[in-house]
Amino acid sequence: MTEDPDYDAFDDPTRVACPANNCEHGDVRLSEYRGEDGESPVVLAGDCDSCGFSSVQCQECGDVTLFIDGDPRQCGGCDAVYQHELDRKGLSVSFRRVS
Repeated sequence: MTEDPDYDAFDDPTRVACPANNCEHGDVRLSEYRGEDGESPVVLAGDCDSCGFSSVQCQECGDVTLFIDGDPRQCGGCDAVYQHELDRKGLSVSFRRVS
């Protein structure tokens, strides 16, 4: 596989800096998640390539919110609330906006 010589990771819209306090150099590669009903809006989320924590990018304000467990979390930049759904082993299954 040949890399694109014009590619710049800092300008990649699918990558954002990890919001975890102790993760100085990690990036979250964002992927699209849609609720099981197929009607829910797409949520951009992913796992950090350094610390492994999951994050979601807010659909309203663009802020990146860290998830440490499966509990709903309010966006740090607005009132949106997101849910991180985990399987029984604690692995990411999906992300969805709940309010």
